[in-house]
Amino acid sequence: MRRGTLPVHVLAGTPWTALAAAGPSRAMAPYRDGVAMLAAHPVRHDLRPAVGLFVDDGRAVVTCWPSRWRGGARWVLWTPGEGPGPVPGFPLARPTDLARAAGFSRDQGAPGAIHDVLADPGGTAEEVLIDLAVLLGLPGAELVRGVSAADLPGAELVTPKDESVRRFDKVVSDEQRLDAEVEEGL
Repeated sequence: MRRGTLPVHVLAGTPWTALAAAGPSRAMAPYRDGVAMLAAHPVRHDLRPAVGLFVDDGRAVVTCWPSRWRGGARWVLWTPGEGPGPVPGFPLARPTDLARAAGFSRDQGAPGAIHDVLADPGGTAEEVLIDLAVLLGLPGAELVRGVSAADLPGAELVTPKDESVRRFDKVVSDEQRLDAEVEEGL
């Protein structure tokens, strides 16, 4: 759990556990944004299915990790005044993907309700995420409302190990150096 790059508050629950960034990432730039790092962090297979709800620059970002072994994350970006769309370069999470990840079957009507929430371009990112959290039975609606995870009962602060942050920074530095060498050679 301490293998990441940012501190998180963990709110253990049944059947869902909520994670909330507890500050910026400790990694070097440009990997300092705690919310972006948490949204992009892979979810281990044994912790799937998983759904992530994030506010980024006034937009709602929803991630969905299916329980399948080879299933990677799917994403939806909801923008006020526009509604849903894909995150460029990533597979789109469909309402059926979100419903399935939250434990609903097709015949329970959740995909249609999810579609209705996402299709409405009115409101704010926070309102869309709260509606999704309630609809899907996910914890964390109070976190989207702005309540600090530290103020919630049972919240545990987990901080990354220094070694984990150093290892991440080294990989990033090595990749940047290699990219620079390739650019010079072109």
